[in-house]
Amino acid sequence: MTYDMDDAAIGRALSLEMDIDTDLRDPSKSILIAQLTAARSAAIDATRALLDADPHKPEVIMGLQNDVRRFRNLTIWLRNAQSRAAEAFSLLPPDEQQEVLAFTRPHSEINDA
Repeated sequence: MTYDMDDAAIGRALSLEMDIDTDLRDPSKSILIAQLTAARSAAIDATRALLDADPHKPEVIMGLQNDVRRFRNLTIWLRNAQSRAAEAFSLLPPDEQQEVLAFTRPHSEINDA
């Protein structure tokens, strides 16, 4: 049996924290975005392949499942790291928060704030 799913449907099926890349648009994180994009693409491809995988080839199925899990685990890890960073930032005194912002934000963004 063959299932026909488009990328959008598969993306919705893998929706666990898929919008995290919108939270990471800072140019200094472009390598992270590239890794997340690659992991998402691999997860979509793996999900599509799982739909038609031969059930008598568990090693193939496990490999595809690992591709999906890698994306899921990466998004969970990133979301947790983001949450911990926000919590740690909130504990800083205001003057130290400004120092962190000055160090991590592009100059134009600081002037706009």
